[in-house]
Amino acid sequence: MGWRPPNKLLLDWRGPFKVLARHKGEYELWDPTSPNPFRVSEHLVERYHVDEEHSQPIQEAIKGSGKTAIEEVSDIRGSPRLKQSIKLRIKWSDETEPKWYKWDRSFLHEAKIHQFLLQKRGPWLHLIPANYRQQYEQQAEAPAVDDP
Repeated sequence: MGWRPPNKLLLDWRGPFKVLARHKGEYELWDPTSPNPFRVSEHLVERYHVDEEHSQPIQEAIKGSGKTAIEEVSDIRGSPRLKQSIKLRIKWSDETEPKWYKWDRSFLHEAKIHQFLLQKRGPWLHLIPANYRQQYEQQAEAPAVDDP
């Protein structure tokens, strides 16, 4: 049966996911724990009700997927031009010590890795996808709002 429940009355709800687009009869969704968006029939999608006090959607998605979050990125090795040569020293939330990990496509969507690469600057910035780089540039250009 794989991940499927034994019948349609026992649905295996996963998520939450971010809705990227709506197409004829289906939604294009993004899972924060995965690099690629996917499509699902609209009758299989249910609204996620956010409780700001007790949970954040991204943390809930990570917890539900069985994956852990990156706590810290402390170092990088290799050449920014050869992704297969890149290794990152990462401490995951469920580990006690950081370890070296080879570059993985899933790192393209990790905010902690983006922050680390933004600090490194130079050729490392090109490892951050263009849409995220633009977003970070806009945030940096936005005027700071002072609290009274």
